[in-house]
Amino acid sequence: MRGFGLVLTFFLVLSGAFPAPAQPADPLAAGLAVLDERRLFNESRFGQRVLLETQASIDALIAENKLIEAELENEERALAEQRDSLDPQAFRELADAFDQRATQLRRERAEREQTITARVQEEERRFQAIANAILGELGQELGLVAILSLQSLIYHRPEIDVTQRLIDMIDARHADGSE
Repeated sequence: MRGFGLVLTFFLVLSGAFPAPAQPADPLAAGLAVLDERRLFNESRFGQRVLLETQASIDALIAENKLIEAELENEERALAEQRDSLDPQAFRELADAFDQRATQLRRERAEREQTITARVQEEERRFQAIANAILGELGQELGLVAILSLQSLIYHRPEIDVTQRLIDMIDARHADGSE
């Protein structure tokens, strides 16, 4: 008899006697939403400004680095050419001065790189604070119990993605964040 019960249950499921669980008309009614954090930053006007400014700073630093490297190579070549015509002490003083200058330039470049990195991190913190505040409001408005990161999900229904909605809200309230 037990086998008959399993066969009957299987038949009833296939025949539609047990309807599939109903999906809510509003997918967000379940209280869950997802957010694509990368897209949120990259597609918001705030994030785009930060990315453009950062790229411009990096490009300027790279161009300056190329000029400095070429300058240092020329100085090093000129110093090498003078080596035979200078007494060892005079050459050593010029070589030491060159090394100090090169070291100072490398230190300054590293500081500029750190400044760029710190500025980006500060802008990202500002953006995150703005996004979190608006996300809290959106969660309250939609009656959400949780907003999950899209990056940690395997599957979700596209209708529960609130990323574009949040981008629009941030853009409307904070434009590119440069204020």
